[in-house]
Amino acid sequence: MSKEKILYGVDTTFEAVAKKATPKYKTTPGRLLFAGFMAGAFIAFGFILAVIASAGYSPKLFPDRGNISAFKLLLGAVFPVGLIAVILAGADLWTGNVQFLSAAKAKRYADFKSVLYNWFGSYGGNFIGSIFLALLAVPLTGLFGHVGDPNTFGQLAIGIATGKVSKSILALFFLGIGCNWLVNVAIWQSARV
Repeated sequence: MSKEKILYGVDTTFEAVAKKATPKYKTTPGRLLFAGFMAGAFIAFGFILAVIASAGYSPKLFPDRGNISAFKLLLGAVFPVGLIAVILAGADLWTGNVQFLSAAKAKRYADFKSVLYNWFGSYGGNFIGSIFLALLAVPLTGLFGHVGDPNTFGQLAIGIATGKVSKSILALFFLGIGCNWLVNVAIWQSARV
């Protein structure tokens, strides 16, 4: 007997996304904050891995041997490890929760209060988790050097952060749309399997 391959259409996937939102807004505040905390830490971990993998190719840090293409490729290929961990662990990343809860609201599975409850809880947890890992990675481990004395990884992280905050609001807005679009494409695809 052969197995029939099931192909999901947009409507079927949208329904699956909306249904997956139910446990996200029917959870305790402690579980929501913890799941958000873990997602923030996973994303921060993805950033740390991306910095470590790509630092040796940074043309700003190593003008004589840096390779911008390899640098950008490694950053882009390694950073999603954090998102993969979020999806596999079932953590609550705010970006994905906007998609899940918006679908649940559109299908009338969730009310507006439930949507806000999830968004604020997951965002708060993401923030706390990312800051926790940043504090763990920087001053406590020396992985990025020390405050005031960054090593190669620290210099790269500072350079990336400086590059982000020196862009115009309009550029940041459109880069944010692009980034969140790609994150939600990955979340959408995870709902199809």
